[in-house]
This record gives sequence, C-alpha cells and structure tokens, in this order.
Amino acid sequence: MLFIPLFILTTLLFGQDAKILYLFEFEDESEYAGELISETPDIVIIKRMDGSVINIPAYKIIKRTRINISQSDSTLAYWDEESDEIIFSNLHDTRYFFSPSAFALDEGEGYSMNAYSLYWAFQYGISHNLSFGAGASVLGLTSLSAKYTVPSYNEDFKLAVGWFWVGFPLAYDDKSIINIPFTVATWGDKEKNISSGFGFNLEANKNPLVLNIGGTNRISRSTALVFELWKFNYKSEKDTKALIYGGPGVRLLRKKTKKRLFGIFKQNNYAGSNVIDFQIFFSYNDGKTIGPLPMIGASTRF
Repeated sequence: MLFIPLFILTTLLFGQDAKILYLFEFEDESEYAGELISETPDIVIIKRMDGSVINIPAYKIIKRTRINISQSDSTLAYWDEESDEIIFSNLHDTRYFFSPSAFALDEGEGYSMNAYSLYWAFQYGISHNLSFGAGASVLGLTSLSAKYTVPSYNEDFKLAVGWFWVGFPLAYDDKSIINIPFTVATWGDKEKNISSGFGFNLEANKNPLVLNIGGTNRISRSTALVFELWKFNYKSEKDTKALIYGGPGVRLLRKKTKKRLFGIFKQNNYAGSNVIDFQIFFSYNDGKTIGPLPMIGASTRF
C-alpha cells in the first residue's frame, strides 16, 4: 500500500511526456501530425502539433504512421520544431546516385530518377523485398533491373541479389552491352551506410568481374554526402573494354511537396521525397580519362 502513492506520483510526473505522435493521412490527400487522444469505430480525436483538438471520421483516415518526438530516438521519422514538419529517414536508401544498396523498396512504392534529363529510370516495389525497374535515354539506350533483399533480423546488415541489363533493343545485332547478375551487401542504417557489391558481366569476352562500392552520410536535414565507384568490362562492338567511373557528390533533400507524378502515382509527399543530386564524375575508359565533370540529376520517391 505504501508504494501506491509513489506509483501515482511517478505516473503524473513522467506519464505526460510519454505521448505517441502519428502522421494521419486522409483520402483527400491532406494530413495532420499529432497525438491520438482517443478513437472509436466512428470517430478519431487528434491533438494537433499546434495544440488544437479535432474530431475526424474514422473512415477518412487511410494511413497512420508513428513518428518520434526527437531525432535522438528516431528510426523512421521525427518532428522537427524548427521547420514545423516531419523529417523522415532517408527515403532514397535503396540506391546511391545509380548503384544499388541492399535496402529494399516497400510494396507499392518506388522512385523515378534522371541524369541531365537525358536518361530516365524508375524502380517499383512488387513486394516488401522484391523490386523491378527500367530506364531509357534519348539515344535509345535501355536498361532493365531487378533486386531481391534477403530477409534479415540484423538492422545494421542487409544482403541483396539482383540483375542489371543495358543495351539497344532495336539494334539488329549486339543488342546487349551489359548483362550483370550481382550481389550487394550494406552495413549501417538508412542515414549512414556503406555498400560493396560484385557481379559478372556475361557480355564481357574477358575479365567479366564487376566491382562496386557506394556510401552515404546524412549531415543535416537537407544534405547528404554520397559516393559511388564502378569497375567492370563491357562489350563495345566486337571488343571488350575496361571502364571505371563514379565519384563523390552531394544530395539535396527538398521539403515536402504535394502533387502527383504524371497524374498517376501519388507522391510520397514527405520532406526528402524529392532530391537533387550533384556528383563530381570521372571515367577511365579504355585507357582514356574523362573528367572530373559535373553530373546533375533528380529523383522522386512515390
């Protein structure tokens, strides 16, 4: 009986700070961030971040995502008081500028990306661990890709296997330039990680081994450092040529936007869904060095 008053006092002192925040998304594409006060099958009562309390019909809420109060305990998202918005963890964690990591897209989610607006590609999650993608350039160069992330209980290590093809489908002969089954391992979390991959280019007449390394480190709400490097041999006309390319760069994470991609896919309109990439690019191709050159691209998560 002596412990009951102490328990009640502790609950009053500390229980108020143990609130749980959610991002509530509605069928009209609006959203609220706040604390769940109570809910019934018909009504959900929400205390918004500005302190106002609203009653929402339950059927209008199509999704709720748990967020954290501070960045220190954030694994998915946290509320940033300075910008007055929810900051999500790296939403472009499945790749670097171009090379893949072992992180997986969620089912029904994906991204589109472009380089110089000359090459466009997208990747789409078929299931939680499996995704497919394709790309094309104005010159007719086409790419196809697939990636499967092996289920793992280790949050700091991921392993994936995949396939990557590049070629000219409309060519009369020698349509395929790159045909790479690969595997990639990633160490770290979504915000700070490094990946190492290898594969074999089945189109190379000699030295088919493909090596790749990439990494990222988010240094602020809006900025992440990114690096990637490739080394492989590829098929050029009748010969096999060596190619090394890549380099460091910066990824700028834009604030949240609300619009649809090509009028079809609803964008994941969170802060960091849209990014702009600046890469210092160089290549060593068949004995000739090109660069450093600026590579500019953009990506959108949907």
